[in-house]
Amino acid sequence: MSEDVIKKAIQQIAAPAAARNITAVDGTVLSVDVDARTCLVEVNNGTAITEITARISPVVGDGFILIPAVGSGVIVNYSIGIVPYISQFSDVEKVLFFVGESTIEIEDGSIVINGGNLGGLIKIDDLVNKLNAIENKLNTIITWGGTVTPPLSTSPMINTQKTDIEDDKVKH
Repeated sequence: MSEDVIKKAIQQIAAPAAARNITAVDGTVLSVDVDARTCLVEVNNGTAITEITARISPVVGDGFILIPAVGSGVIVNYSIGIVPYISQFSDVEKVLFFVGESTIEIEDGSIVINGGNLGGLIKIDDLVNKLNAIENKLNTIITWGGTVTPPLSTSPMINTQKTDIEDDKVKH
């Protein structure tokens, strides 16, 4: 026996039955069900064009999930005993991250963290400049207040520093 024949025989014995017969076909995404983590795909297996439902990832669940764009090209893997799933995407509509109770959703032009209920992130440099402008105006009023009778007795405000209000764990 040749070395290649022996190698192939060992691989076939060692590989699970389903893994030996995995088929990959090109497809086009027709629709997406994000909640079910599936999409309807039109595939061409070489003999016929068929519509199949494929999982967006091999295992239904959370973690890191790519949502394909409708009309985009995908590679669908399937086998006897394995539900069809998408292994490659040409275009992504959305990306979802789930880690415990934390979530991140990314779409073109938008990043939403933990549902986005707290509003958008601040532009820290712009906020610091605006706060300092207000503080400087108040300091002008305080200085003027010291010249009136009776004098206004208040200490000057200290300008806001970026580090006073910045959460450096989230950046954009």
